[in-house]
Amino acid sequence: MNQGFVKYLTHSENDLEWGLVCTVAGYSNIIKGEVYPLLDHPLYYMFKWEKGRAILEYQLIYIYRGEGVFESHETGIIQVNQGSVIMLFPGIWHRYRPLVETGWNEQYVGFKGKIVDQWVKKNFFAPTKPIIQIGINHDIESIFEMIFSAVKEEKSGFQQALSGLIMALLTNVSAISKNRNVGSSVIDSMIIKSKSLMLKNLKGDKNITKIANETGVGYSLFRKTFKEYTGISPLQYMLQLRLHEAKKLLSTSNLMIKEIANELGFESPFYFSRIFKQKCGITAEEYRRRSRGNDRSYKE
Repeated sequence: MNQGFVKYLTHSENDLEWGLVCTVAGYSNIIKGEVYPLLDHPLYYMFKWEKGRAILEYQLIYIYRGEGVFESHETGIIQVNQGSVIMLFPGIWHRYRPLVETGWNEQYVGFKGKIVDQWVKKNFFAPTKPIIQIGINHDIESIFEMIFSAVKEEKSGFQQALSGLIMALLTNVSAISKNRNVGSSVIDSMIIKSKSLMLKNLKGDKNITKIANETGVGYSLFRKTFKEYTGISPLQYMLQLRLHEAKKLLSTSNLMIKEIANELGFESPFYFSRIFKQKCGITAEEYRRRSRGNDRSYKE
């Protein structure tokens, strides 16, 4: 017999202006051989396997026991394993169900808002990749427990509280998935070593190719792996480290701009000034003035 919980939520226009609202949350324990989907949902959420459905919101469904299948127009049929997250998108036809011989346990939350619309627009989540593998993860289960608690209590401001929890849920799912996709402890060690080498080499003469060689791989593979792991290229990561060090020197030393540029390995003071303005939004001179409260006891 299924043991579960579900609650459908209302929201105001003011809640929606916050950027993300929760529409539904719940969990179901589908035993082997049980009919699915369950028949205790409103018509808008109900569907039959033969017809499938399309909804007008996002849903995230975490399968933490059992196996099943998912199908959409964008993907065809996909296997759903224990530890899978199913992401549903507005207006996208889909259907899913557990295998009769296994059943499954699911936790789910529905939501909508411009914050998630923006993440989807930037392809952080995509209808072409609705199944995300994260394995059995206690952090995800803990976030769901906090969501269920907030939903059950519906205290003042609960939609804003749920907004933060859902963003934490999505962020954790994305991060866990990326770490699983990148791979092994060997790669972890390579990235850690390369970051350490970059940090030590801020004032040195090693370029990214030399750093890649010291990690034991060729530059092309190093660049690809580093970007998959961190989200940015090794060259941009190194640039961020140098700009961070430049900000520290601008704030705490009396070195001239050209001396800082030279010390941090920029090809010229002009290039340093241009990159600093481009990445930081203000000139190096202005950053120095602001960080020192307009103190002018330094040399330009």
